[in-house]
Amino acid sequence: MVGYTETIEVRGFDDAKRIADLLRERVPVIVNLRGTDPTLVRRLVDFSSGLVYALDGSIRKVSEGVLLVSPPRVKILDRELRRLSELGLYDLEM
Repeated sequence: MVGYTETIEVRGFDDAKRIADLLRERVPVIVNLRGTDPTLVRRLVDFSSGLVYALDGSIRKVSEGVLLVSPPRVKILDRELRRLSELGLYDLEM
């Protein structure tokens, strides 16, 4: 169980390395793609999909324009999910 996540507000493809580094450290990452160029969104989603496949992790949409990229066998605590929800980064109804 993990009580925290890292949040990355995407500004460029260089953020892909930060996502990979955090996943290798077993830290779940909230990837905020809101307002990001659609071409960059596709590149980051493709990269993240390959990353979670290679590391046996997971990726899922948790709010409009927001992804949760998680390392394998990691569960995020409910209080962290509520915090993310209050920030508008996690839809508890999804």
